[in-house]
Amino acid sequence: MISRSIFSKSFLLGKCAFPNNFNVRFLIPKINVTCLYNAFSDQKSQEVIQLPEKPKKPVPPFLRYFQEHRIHVLQEHPDWKATEVARKCSEDWKNIHSTIKQRYENEYKEARAVYAKEYLDYSMKLTEEQRVYIKELSQEKKEISKKRRTRQKLKELKKPKKPPSPYFMYLMDQAQIQNKKLNELMSELGSQWENLPPSEKLHYANRRTEAWAQYNKELEDWETKMLQEGHSEFVRVKTLKEKRPMSSKKNTKNAIQGEKKRKSKTGTSPNTETEKQKKAKGTTEKEENISRADKIKDE
Repeated sequence: MISRSIFSKSFLLGKCAFPNNFNVRFLIPKINVTCLYNAFSDQKSQEVIQLPEKPKKPVPPFLRYFQEHRIHVLQEHPDWKATEVARKCSEDWKNIHSTIKQRYENEYKEARAVYAKEYLDYSMKLTEEQRVYIKELSQEKKEISKKRRTRQKLKELKKPKKPPSPYFMYLMDQAQIQNKKLNELMSELGSQWENLPPSEKLHYANRRTEAWAQYNKELEDWETKMLQEGHSEFVRVKTLKEKRPMSSKKNTKNAIQGEKKRKSKTGTSPNTETEKQKKAKGTTEKEENISRADKIKDE
């Protein structure tokens, strides 16, 4: 993280201005910071702490059966898709003879016992430095997995995408004109972009401004929809504050102020009965009980 931020700050390009102080800093093609960061990471990876070989967990009974059985299913049905093969294996596993299933489960238990012993030996060999390193690696994997799931979820929810930079718009136009792929044009068009007249760059800057305005509108509509569907975790904090109903804020504020006033006058909460009220209530209940008893007696 630290090295990435250093690279990002180191390669921020200076500003160039058009008349009327029009800032076109973002018109200059960006240096591929990711490549430079990866090069730095490769150098750093040589200093990675070496770890002993970790024992592998045994394969559960069904997965082992699936690995062995899917070959026979594919031989019988070579045109089947992976989902169809998996469904067939699952059905066969449910209907398999109990003795065969028990054999798989017994072998799995034996493998688990061997794995437990090997893992204990592995853990005993680890130094404190290696334990800390393993913990950091595990945390990084969790973060990567979380980001991947978030990206997938946003894709499913069809979140609007940010518009490309003016330079990338130029690349896409040229790729369409020359009927080539973007990666083929990246190297040769970099110098052409730098030598474009200011008016041409301004054209792409205006296009991006329009695209950005459209993106903001689509994003606002999308966030409103997400709030209605209960996906507030994907909505910006700024939007959450703006979308909160003013009436609920005002009612909550008035309720709190009214509560404070009542407490300051009575010295108690409005829901708390005073001693006098309790005594009066008790006397009334007692009188009612006596009156009810007298009626029953008369009857």
